[in-house]
Formats: sequence, C-alpha cells, structure tokens
Amino acid sequence: MLIRAECIDPDQFLLETDFPPFFQEPGKAITEIRRTANGPNCSGSFLDLFFEGVLVWHGHMQSGKDLLVNYEVDFPVVQVLFSLTSNTLYCSDSMDVPFSLNTNQFNICYMPWYNGTIEWKASEKMESVEFYILPEYFDRFLPEEKLFQQFRTDIQQQRFSRLSNHNLPITAPMQVLLRDIVHSKRKNHYRRLEVEAKLTELLLLQFEQFRQFNENPVCATLKQSEIEKMYFAREIILSNYDKPCSLIDLAHEVGTNEYKLKKHFKAVFGNTVFGYLNNSKMAHAKDLLQSGAMNVTEVADLVGYKNTTHFTAAFKKHFGILPSDLKL
Repeated sequence: MLIRAECIDPDQFLLETDFPPFFQEPGKAITEIRRTANGPNCSGSFLDLFFEGVLVWHGHMQSGKDLLVNYEVDFPVVQVLFSLTSNTLYCSDSMDVPFSLNTNQFNICYMPWYNGTIEWKASEKMESVEFYILPEYFDRFLPEEKLFQQFRTDIQQQRFSRLSNHNLPITAPMQVLLRDIVHSKRKNHYRRLEVEAKLTELLLLQFEQFRQFNENPVCATLKQSEIEKMYFAREIILSNYDKPCSLIDLAHEVGTNEYKLKKHFKAVFGNTVFGYLNNSKMAHAKDLLQSGAMNVTEVADLVGYKNTTHFTAAFKKHFGILPSDLKL
C-alpha cells in the first residue's frame, strides 16, 4: 500500500511511505509518523497517523511559488479531504476531469487509484487534513438513503466519484474535531479510540450537511464573486472577536446588502453570521485554555467577553463544562 509524493522541482521534496496491509502495523493500536521537508522555495511538516482501515494525514506547508507534485496511490481508497488554508487542484488518470478544493472546503472522493498530480497554489500558509479510508471500513458509515446510493455504486464498481458535485464549507464544529484529532495528547489504544470516535462524528456532520445541501441547494446558485464575499466576511468576523461589527456594517464592508449577507453566509457556511462567530469564539477559547498559556479571564477578554461570568456561562452552555474544569 504505497503513497508517493514527489515534487516536480527536484530541489524540493520527496515523501514516500509503504504502509502495512489495511494500515495495521502488528502489535500497535495506532502508529504515528512525523516528518519535515525543506527546499529552497518551500518547507513543510507532515503527520501520518494510522490504524486498521484508516490513515490520517495532516500537512503544513509554505511555498513561495506554486507547488506541483507527482502523486501516486496504488490502492483503492475513500479520501475525505479538508482544505483548511490551501487552494488545491487534483488531476489523475482515474478521473474524468480534474477537480479543485479551495480554502475552507471539503469533499469526499472515491479513488480506485491515483496516478497524476496535485498542485498547491503559492501561499505562506497551506494546511490540509486528509483521511484515507479503506472502502470496506467506510461502508459501515455510509447511510443507506437513496441520496448516497450513487456514491456507493461507484465504489462497488471501482469508478472515481465525488460525494458532492459542489465542494461544501468546513463548519466550526468540524474544525474543532479536526484539531482534536491531529493534536490529541492521548497515546496508544486511547488515542485510537478518540480518533475513531471523532472521525465518526466528523462523517456524521458531513453527511448531514450534504443532505441539507441537496434539500436546499442555494449555494449551487451563487456566483463565485458572491462566495468570495462570504469568505471575506468570515475573515473579518474571525479577526475581530473583541469588536464584532453589525450586520449592516459587515455587509457594506464586503460589498453586499444585509439580506444577501445573511442568506449567502448561511448557504456557504451552514450557519448564521453570529452563530458561526459564536462557535468560532468558543472553539478558539477552548484551544487557548487547553494550551495553558492564558487564564480564564484573559481568554474571555480575548474572545470579546468583558464579563468573565458571562463568558463562563456561554462556555458551559456550548461545551457542557466550565472553562476552569478544562484547565484541570
């Protein structure tokens, strides 16, 4: 079971791993491999985390120019792709046409094999999380509904397939789960249990969003310029936790009106502006508290709560625990 990534520019990097059958290393509940790569124009750090049926790949890269990589996967796999901060183009002879995945988007693909290229657009920060799930393991999670039948049939007939024709937005709860998976401090069997549990929840959120999208496919009718405005709005609210602006001001800043902002933002991100802001603030607060770098009062102030009591109540409502409990 080989995965090989070789940069077209020979001065950059080569990553190659021959995984054990079914991603199961004898005698280990879960295996972790960390690597770094450095070239004259790019650098990166990579995590491989795998256990029976599943490989988790997490990549951080920086590149001063577009990065074109020859990519090979010599076994059939379901790829759950999350582009956190990268614009990526996938092209393989197993596909009818190439497809792209941009910042804050995800999709689920079946690859009977991959023999082609992956291109990342130049950026100071490129981050992706990818799950390689063997079809027999993935099948237990795929809903039996008619909506998912074409994807199941394509897997059975070993045809390249995407679950959704349109990439879907990564929501704040998904971001929390992804961070928990790649940054877990647990070891051995306990880490595997955690990863399996959070992967199950992650797939649940993706399947629900796919169903919701098909029941109300507003996002499919949006122009690219309208979607870009929503990403701009998202950047603004995430950069101003302590000074959130009104919907009218936010709409004017991104070049739209309040009605379109509310409608389009929910279509792209699956949540209202203030719902998304609140989820993101809570997720950021949780990360800061778990890091131990700041106390509860400092975290509360950073995410826009001038009253620590109000922050504590909001945190408990969101996570079911007090922020002080998280630091213990």
